[in-house]
Amino acid sequence: MTGLNGLGTLSTGPRRPVLTSYKKSQFGKQLRSFRSQWFNDFEWLEYSIERNAAFCYVCRIFSTGNFTQDVWTHSGFDNWQKFGTKVNGHFSSKNHLTNVEKMNSYKKTKETGSVITQISSFHKEEVTKNGKYMSYLIEIVLYLAKQGNFKELCNIVFSKFIPDFENFYNKKISQTSWKVQEEIIGICADLVRQTIIDNIVKTGHFALMVDEARYNSYFCCNWYYIFNFIEAINKSSYLCVFGLKSHERFLQFVDVSSGQDANSIVAAIYQCFENLNISMNSLHIVAQSYDGASVMSGCLGGVQAKIKEKYPNAIYTHCMAHRFNLVVVGKAKETINGVIKSFEQLRCEDKFYKFWKKIELMAEEFNITLQINRLEKLINAFSVNNFMSLNYDGSLEFINHYEDILSVKIEVLKAEMMVINNCLPLNFTLEDLKDKVKKDSFPNLYKLLQIAVTIPVSSATCERSFSTMRRIKNWLRSSMLQQRFTNLSLLNIEKDLLNQLNTESILNKYCMKPRKIMPI
Repeated sequence: MTGLNGLGTLSTGPRRPVLTSYKKSQFGKQLRSFRSQWFNDFEWLEYSIERNAAFCYVCRIFSTGNFTQDVWTHSGFDNWQKFGTKVNGHFSSKNHLTNVEKMNSYKKTKETGSVITQISSFHKEEVTKNGKYMSYLIEIVLYLAKQGNFKELCNIVFSKFIPDFENFYNKKISQTSWKVQEEIIGICADLVRQTIIDNIVKTGHFALMVDEARYNSYFCCNWYYIFNFIEAINKSSYLCVFGLKSHERFLQFVDVSSGQDANSIVAAIYQCFENLNISMNSLHIVAQSYDGASVMSGCLGGVQAKIKEKYPNAIYTHCMAHRFNLVVVGKAKETINGVIKSFEQLRCEDKFYKFWKKIELMAEEFNITLQINRLEKLINAFSVNNFMSLNYDGSLEFINHYEDILSVKIEVLKAEMMVINNCLPLNFTLEDLKDKVKKDSFPNLYKLLQIAVTIPVSSATCERSFSTMRRIKNWLRSSMLQQRFTNLSLLNIEKDLLNQLNTESILNKYCMKPRKIMPI
């Protein structure tokens, strides 16, 4: 901004042109003019060429009230005959000295910042310190998700070794209340859960594993999901594949004490989808695995049958671990080694087929009906195995079962299997196959291979999550509410995802809610 009559501004300083000669004015019989040496005598003096007048820079900039109309600030002084007397009088006046102080204060402010700036800087510093303190609390909560004691850890560990933490922790408002703990646990669990859900949605299909148990007078269901990323919900699991690597992830414990029949459990599963904002319109359940309880495995009114009513491609697998347990429990100890050796010898398609024929003949002899769903059992025993071996004719049941939901082009798939078979060694392994099959080059084979590695053979993971349940919800924590219980279980079970969380991202989400007492 340009000052009065082209004079200086705050940013440019006083206007002090040094000329060989200045415009002269008549005083009596003499001509007089401004002199450039006066600049050396008076620090704040400036000169306007347009008005041929002198001004006081500090008074022109900082004067207030009536002083703004003063000759040194408004019209300019041009009585060169009396200049010495008048300028000395002005520069020693109270108003001028006050304005000089204002100018000095302004210069100091430019170096250190204004009061508002200094307050703002202090506020930013406080926010940084508070954020650092909250980061410590978040680390504690993450540690506790893997078991621990909150107050004891704050008092003994962090306060002992971190002076800044101790100063905050000993304040009346230390952000260590159960509400803050609850909020941090919820944020961490939401971030982990959202990572799992995003992977499920990205894959587009998953397998469901569900189990239930009674604990502390109520029934609890846990879901697990497998999805080339196997995902899990406590007593319900999802198995999904992301790429060609399966991942099993826990999602949630669900209280089903109000009803343990198939309809209630299925309703709880679908309600869980809705509560977690998982849109099933674009997702497919391709397989399911439970224990042998009739409410779960019943082919007419069990959970597996009701799931298949909505998702007909969701083949059911009776948990192999439970099956094996049923076989072993009834056997005498001395025969166990023989049974194991027999199974080892029968681990090939031909021998198992002959063994199964003997079972069918024995069943026919004793009038025993073997109610076996050919599609589901053979997909698991033969068809999927043939597909993994790139045997097209032997895997048609598996291919035809998922042809529609995956939009598989059969002729193209057949060609892809032939090409990839020629690219692999004679006795190739599953890992060899997964390394060679790329989504862009073999799209149909890739999609079916994803499904093949997604189909679960056991729901034992659900059982392991109940071990976590008993560690977290013990008799000393029997009053813990369902949401906190599920969140802590999720963080404890999915430690690998928990370890990937960034403390700063947790803090940023925590800061989204206004904090009136303690700015963060």
